[in-house]
Amino acid sequence: MPPERDRLAELVWGARRIAMVGLSPRPERPSHGVTVRLSLVWMQVGVRHDETAHHLEAAGIPVVMDRCLAVDHQFLGG
Repeated sequence: MPPERDRLAELVWGARRIAMVGLSPRPERPSHGVTVRLSLVWMQVGVRHDETAHHLEAAGIPVVMDRCLAVDHQFLGG
């Protein structure tokens, strides 16, 4: 796997819970189905906050920004 895919796979499959920033308010959206089983801070497409990410990562909390969890979940074979 390419390095970025390896990192995403480790985060997605290794996390137990997730806090998703930018989750759609519509429960029928694909992102709601994949958030049930993960744990880390995931900022959806269009959501970035580098200062917050720095603080979270310094506290040992992994952060993914500006990516769609549903798309990455599919990409990783979920």
